[in-house]
Amino acid sequence: MKVIVAGGFIGLEVAENLLSAGVKTTLLEFADHVMPPLDADIVVMGVGVTPDTQLAKDAGLKLGLRGPIVVDKHLRTSAPHVWAVGDAIQLTNAVSGLPVLGALAGPANKQGRISAHLLHRLTATEICWAAFLDGEVPCYS
Repeated sequence: MKVIVAGGFIGLEVAENLLSAGVKTTLLEFADHVMPPLDADIVVMGVGVTPDTQLAKDAGLKLGLRGPIVVDKHLRTSAPHVWAVGDAIQLTNAVSGLPVLGALAGPANKQGRISAHLLHRLTATEICWAAFLDGEVPCYS
């Protein structure tokens, strides 16, 4: 069992991560509440995202927990010649090896550039297949 002493932002985040990793965790807070009371004019809450991957599901791509598109380290999906990037993909955490969502603009931008580089090395037919998911729609140059 792990014990976290402090019910503030960092203590709660550490406890949440330990619990999601399957570690039995106890959170102790000396105040009568967790997190400090907020005396603010504006409060912004980041509550997470769930990607809209219905198109990928309909196309038969492998989806992960909570619906993100599963990709390999080269951003390839379970379908040949189909790559995915951005908020809709499931990544592998480099430290834990567990699947995670990568809903951040910086990594999504890099993923877009990486996939563009990979697609640039493909033939026109392969790029067409990637655009239409299954290659059955004709492409014209």
